[in-house]
Amino acid sequence: MTTILRDKIIQNSAILFAEKGYENTSINDILKATKCSKGGLYHYFQSKMEILQAIIKLQIETYSEQFNAILDLKNKTAVVNFNNLISLFIEFDEQGIGNSEFDIYFSLSSNDIFVASIIKTMQDSMVQVFKK
Repeated sequence: MTTILRDKIIQNSAILFAEKGYENTSINDILKATKCSKGGLYHYFQSKMEILQAIIKLQIETYSEQFNAILDLKNKTAVVNFNNLISLFIEFDEQGIGNSEFDIYFSLSSNDIFVASIIKTMQDSMVQVFKK
């Protein structure tokens, strides 16, 4: 087994969670979409929640990389960096980036502790970006 299967599980699960909702997506749905065995899935993930956490972590890492790419505090003023950040959010919105991911988060809103942990993780990531 390779990390290609792990990536495929994450990608297909994100699509299913966005389309059907987290609660309405079963492990069997994920197995069907990824065309892998239960053993293959459980080799990488112990639960559906762990898959969701991997999706969130990947998204945060992706956004952090993009934030880091536009924010160069050594050569630009805080105003320029802020404007660049706003431009990036506008670009995300125009491209629809993040919309399905946020649908996933809000479908979990009944789990306040989990939503709070997502917000804390995102906050910690953004603090690191701005500390540079």
